[in-house]
Amino acid sequence: MKIVDSRTPNIYEKGNIPTSINVPFMQFFNEDKTFKTPEQIKKIFEDAGIQNPESATFVSSCQRGITACINEAALRIIGNNSTSLYDGSYEEFSLR
Repeated sequence: MKIVDSRTPNIYEKGNIPTSINVPFMQFFNEDKTFKTPEQIKKIFEDAGIQNPESATFVSSCQRGITACINEAALRIIGNNSTSLYDGSYEEFSLR
């Protein structure tokens, strides 16, 4: 299972869930705010160090569970239905 954090790098670097991988949500959009192609989305995940993103098991996270939904949608676009959303995200995790 991989934890994918959708926050911007500067926020992610201030604190994150250990072992999470930063894949900022804005990367998935074209300039006109539409999603990139499945091939482009797959490459974004691969460039983040995730092999076989179309079949890996993921938990998406962010600060409060909102932008993680975009990473969830991106994973669905490439055919991955083995995903979960951590709706408490880093805000909840950091209270531990």
